[in-house]
Amino acid sequence: MSLEGYSQQIKKCLEIAFKCVELDRHERPSIGDIIDRLNETETLIPEEVRAVHTRIDSTHSELLEVHPQELYFPFMLKGRCEAMSSCSLQLKNRGDNRVAFMLVASNPDRYLTRKPLCGIVPPRCVYTLSLTMLQQTASTSSSDSSDFFTLYTTAVGQHDLLDVPKDVVSVEYDYFFKKVQKMPGARDKVQVATLKVICDRRPATKSIGRSSSPEVIPRSFESRVAI
Repeated sequence: MSLEGYSQQIKKCLEIAFKCVELDRHERPSIGDIIDRLNETETLIPEEVRAVHTRIDSTHSELLEVHPQELYFPFMLKGRCEAMSSCSLQLKNRGDNRVAFMLVASNPDRYLTRKPLCGIVPPRCVYTLSLTMLQQTASTSSSDSSDFFTLYTTAVGQHDLLDVPKDVVSVEYDYFFKKVQKMPGARDKVQVATLKVICDRRPATKSIGRSSSPEVIPRSFESRVAI
């Protein structure tokens, strides 16, 4: 039931995506329509299944529901090297407080964005991050235990971390979390989750009867959706 529900969610998201690129701009959905349709996809998963997944995903972080707990990067082998690969990470805030997060890679040089990814998840919102791993050699281990992400989260006030300049955002967040960790009771204020990285390597498939096209390079992105 859950697999069918997730498949339907993907189908709905693809339908939304195609509507967003309609040639006639009047046929494209508004941001409000998009949010409503995305929220409707939550009902495609049975409540009892979502409850189980919530308990699993919230094991390491009570402030945010984190999904998935393992970051899966599928790679296509191209000779001795591999193309870049992306993985999405969803942070869901079901509470009434703003939650700050900082995602730190153990091996930042392997990723398109080398600096920690930071941000605020507003109350009752979903924040989606796209992580892109750079081209790897075929000899790179698919289950390197030293490759993981550490997610730091803490509840923040209405006036904390507002209007942080983009060029210093990682520095500001790093300073903020270190300051919170020095406060009394910091163990309860800053929550930490470790997300394992898994690489799946498969040989590239050859297209028959089609001309080659330039490779599309994915970029890191982030989005927020109200829930």
